[in-house]
Amino acid sequence: MTDKSMPRHTHVVLRGTTYYFRMRVPSDLVEHYGKKEFLFSLHTKDLSKANRKAKLEFSRYSDEFETLRSTSKLGRVEAMSAEQIRQVGQEFFHDLLEEDQAERKSGNRSESHECAMDVLEDHARLTYAGSGGISRKWMTTTTRNYLYRLDLNVPHNSELETELTFTITEASLRALELINHRNMGRFAPTQDRTPEAVLGHPERSPNKSGTLLSNIIQQYSQEQEIAGRWQGKTGLENRAIFTLFLEIIGDIDSAELGYPQTIAFKAALQRLPANVNKDPRYRGKSKREILEMPDVAPMSLTTVNKYLTRVYSLLDWALRHGYIKQNFAQGLSINQRRKASDARAMFNEEQIAAIFGAIAKKRVTASGKVSSFHYWAPLLGYLTGARVNELASLRLCDIHTDDDVPYIAITQQNDGEKATKTDSGKRNIPLHPALIRLGLRTYVETLRHQNYIRLFPELTLTKNGYGSKITSWFSGHNTKSDSFLWRHAGVTDDKLSFHSFRHTMATLLEQANIDKVLTKRILGHSLSDDVTYGRYSKGPAIHTMLSAITKAIPEAPLRALPTFETWLQGETPTEA
Repeated sequence: MTDKSMPRHTHVVLRGTTYYFRMRVPSDLVEHYGKKEFLFSLHTKDLSKANRKAKLEFSRYSDEFETLRSTSKLGRVEAMSAEQIRQVGQEFFHDLLEEDQAERKSGNRSESHECAMDVLEDHARLTYAGSGGISRKWMTTTTRNYLYRLDLNVPHNSELETELTFTITEASLRALELINHRNMGRFAPTQDRTPEAVLGHPERSPNKSGTLLSNIIQQYSQEQEIAGRWQGKTGLENRAIFTLFLEIIGDIDSAELGYPQTIAFKAALQRLPANVNKDPRYRGKSKREILEMPDVAPMSLTTVNKYLTRVYSLLDWALRHGYIKQNFAQGLSINQRRKASDARAMFNEEQIAAIFGAIAKKRVTASGKVSSFHYWAPLLGYLTGARVNELASLRLCDIHTDDDVPYIAITQQNDGEKATKTDSGKRNIPLHPALIRLGLRTYVETLRHQNYIRLFPELTLTKNGYGSKITSWFSGHNTKSDSFLWRHAGVTDDKLSFHSFRHTMATLLEQANIDKVLTKRILGHSLSDDVTYGRYSKGPAIHTMLSAITKAIPEAPLRALPTFETWLQGETPTEA
């Protein structure tokens, strides 16, 4: 049936190509609403959808008219405690889930129910994002109707009503998150209701005998550090994630933990900015204040998933140790429709040539000041595929020769304070002949004669390791536009960073048909999926690894580079 032949709902009107809802306000309620009719867009050009939405709006307003007339004699509630407001949200959350569960049990989920959930989700998301338009009014009306069901007559347009509307909005999004999980066939249980009365004076239920979440985090963190799984930056990063987790959901009893809390954490992550503890704009502000700030660019989905994964590991430990009965972070990660290899890009031939062309011309900093790492770090990254902190932490005693082949031994990071990222990360990487030709061996001997210990004496140890200065210079810190890549090499792809050398090495080894096990040995990747090589093999000969690297890595982009000694003594260009 076409739109022209389809009957139109009484309260549907067409304006241009979009359908609107229009309804007269009863005369006895005109003073209450301050208007004589409702008129707003249904946000669709499809008459069938417009009819379904209009039916829902008509039903909602009819209920509201009835409750307004029947509750006019209710005593007004002028104030509620934070706990009572929270419980209203919990009641709404449970009601939505139970209504959805009832629809599923019937085996015949109605189209009107699905439409109602879609409409609620649209308005809740817009309201949560700070919209002050029709969506905010819609959620306010939904809140009023629900409060009437609870026999709560809250003054309209009051601060209390605003707080309750925000609470109902958050509860809607938490419930809809679980409903969407159910729609994809994932298990999402309906939580038991809290036993406290909404308007009572709630005390902690005596049957809850769990452990505070902060204590669980402390025990888990100590175990990881004692076992050597967390070292240096990893431990600091994980503790920061768990501190944020506590700040958002509160230091609650483990017996009170459930999907509502973990989903609220996920929702907050999707709106919080990256580097929230580093950016001066956010210092001294609570997370709620930051969430209400305009023009906040949210952290990437990759970072959100990383935080959720760390919380999943924490709760998995708590489950195995009997603190909780279910891992409430399971299934919360966000599916990203991309291959893992797309997350960070590799350098192409033109970009590699641009990088080393800029270095050859000594165009590495705006000031003209140069350091040894400006020359050697990109070279080592390109020709070894090692991680930036592995290279920045190299000591002179980590450079050896075996069967006339010079190599670097990756055994530690940060002067031994941190192990390699994994056990497989401990490896020997032969030095490409180009490194010897360009003077690395001479540079090392010079440092030894001067009694230096480390390959890059100018680098200092930070909480992120020795590699921080290299990363900030090469890839940029607060803005990419000030980085060596953008400003001097002219490589302006946002996905590229120093770590892209590692992706480049992995791709070039694959394109050269290098054996996969040998590739993993060079890059320091785990061999846990191959028991024979991972447990019993002592690794390939150094000559075999050197042959693989020289076969895979083209030396052509480096031919314009002078030796390090010539480069260091040459004239340095300065920017005007």
